Amino acid sequence: MTYLQVLPVLVLWAVVAIRVLGLRFGWKPGVLPAVSAVALAGTLNIDPVYLAVDQALAGRNVLNVLIHLLVGAGMTDLSRLLLQVTGGDGG
Repeated sequence: MTYLQVLPVLVLWAVVAIRVLGLRFGWKPGVLPAVSAVALAGTLNIDPVYLAVDQALAGRNVLNVLIHLLVGAGMTDLSRLLLQVTGGDGG
């Protein structure tokens, strides 16, 4: 199960790394903040990471709320960028 959780997170962090390198060559941040938020949320959602961090936060599933907020913020930003690029008005 952990492998299925780690593989998408590695892909997301690869996108983050490429975008960070691109900043050095004049690229605009674009999707960097959104993908970073989703990558961080995915990392925190890997079972062993989740259990360790949640235990450090008193084991009350507070981390679950943080993960949902990160994913929500990241996906909202990605949706906004998609609408901006496509010229869509959302309706």
